[in-house]
Amino acid sequence: MQEFASRSGIINLVSRFSREETVQGKDAIFGSLATWIKADNFDGKRRFINEQQGLEFLKSLFCDTTVNESFNMRLKKKVIILINDLVTNDDGIYAKNPNFVRQTMCADQEFLNHIKNLVEGADLTNMQELQYRDSLLRIIFRLHQYKPDILGPLLVPVLY
Repeated sequence: MQEFASRSGIINLVSRFSREETVQGKDAIFGSLATWIKADNFDGKRRFINEQQGLEFLKSLFCDTTVNESFNMRLKKKVIILINDLVTNDDGIYAKNPNFVRQTMCADQEFLNHIKNLVEGADLTNMQELQYRDSLLRIIFRLHQYKPDILGPLLVPVLY
């Protein structure tokens, strides 16, 4: 199925996402793209990162508050789940640089600060925010495994 989707041009969904005006349309497009990229589709992950500047795309969706504020919680979760998938499966994306995704994310101070602010400001009585925060904590864990010297001082105080 993923191979058929690749030949059918599913990677072009990044540009379609940018052109879409409704949140429901963006949600559907992003869901299709994420489904294609997630799990064991390492070729799809590489193509997304290389051909579509996928990490920059995801970081912009996650960090740009003017964009992110227009998203519903469902779409925000999809973005963070895809980031988590890329961070979790980082070792298998590029054989010669098994930390590429984590390296890129750890080098982006805006991304790290945004995660910190979201974890710090999460409403733990709201189930959707709690689930969102759980995904953020999984990302923090994987990034911390790669660069404890960067993530520790920034995020450990927020976790207590």
